[in-house]
Amino acid sequence: MADIPVLIGYDIKDPKTRNKALYRLRKICDSRQKSVFECWVDEQQLGDIYWQLTPLMSDSDTLFWMPVSRSRQIIRLGQSESLLFSDFLLVA
Repeated sequence: MADIPVLIGYDIKDPKTRNKALYRLRKICDSRQKSVFECWVDEQQLGDIYWQLTPLMSDSDTLFWMPVSRSRQIIRLGQSESLLFSDFLLVA
């Protein structure tokens, strides 16, 4: 299956857990901030992310990913360039 563009984000309270999530996601994604990532991934990689991060999270933590549709206009504001979505305009 082909890779799809995905935005992945988390809100993790515990600093040690947050650092583990950050380390794992930086291996496969381009980070915009410490908790928001732009990725090109396939379904297997999304599953891997889920199975690696889910055991680390508490009930008060949040992990989400949003597939980015190439068929819709995306507006991107800010000065940093996106390495993965160079042909998109993204508002996050």
